[in-house]
Amino acid sequence: MYITKRSNSPFYQLAYFEDGIKKVRSTGAKTKTDALKYLLTYKENLEKEPKTEFITLKKFSETYLEHIRLMHSQHYYKCCKSTFKKVIEFINNKPLKDIKPNEIEM
Repeated sequence: MYITKRSNSPFYQLAYFEDGIKKVRSTGAKTKTDALKYLLTYKENLEKEPKTEFITLKKFSETYLEHIRLMHSQHYYKCCKSTFKKVIEFINNKPLKDIKPNEIEM
């Protein structure tokens, strides 16, 4: 996480990486000291935020299967259970955010 300034803008920007992707947001500050104050405030707020717990495919399948067991037919439940079992065996128990569409379509 760092402060940067582009030549075509009067404002300093905060640059950081999120999930391996560079993100940039304006600080709204025209001076470096104000931009650094913004950076410190941003870091403090970031530390206060609760960490996101990513749900895994297996945990999602358990929750979803419990829901459809109560709401749908037994046949549909068995089909979904079988499908989830095969998908989990194929792509392992990854967090849902890491599963790409092309992995499922194979």
